Amino acid sequence: MKKIAFPFFTLMFLSAGIAHFLIPDVFLKAMPPIFPFPFLINILVGILEIILAISFWTKFRKIGVYASIGLLIVFQIFVHLYHLTIGEFPGFPEVTITILWIRVFAQFALIYWFWTVRKL
Repeated sequence: MKKIAFPFFTLMFLSAGIAHFLIPDVFLKAMPPIFPFPFLINILVGILEIILAISFWTKFRKIGVYASIGLLIVFQIFVHLYHLTIGEFPGFPEVTITILWIRVFAQFALIYWFWTVRKL
């Protein structure tokens, strides 16, 4: 799992970061109303995800891993759990409650995976 961790993390963060610019409506619909300036937050998160993807291949890998864990925790608390509590993924009625639960558990698994490879 450690051998594929950083290529996977890179692909995940890079594609998500780029997606923030290519399909911002998806992220803006998903953003809880607690956040002010959703368009700006979307842009900043996209930039941060791209920077994190790059950091995994530099001397700043460890910082990137810890920042990624923090970002994933923020997403879990403020986005994934929010969607679970309201019982929907705003703007996407085809997303079932089962999928929302899977997202929560997948996020925990991803945080754990980052944690296990943090010293590489």
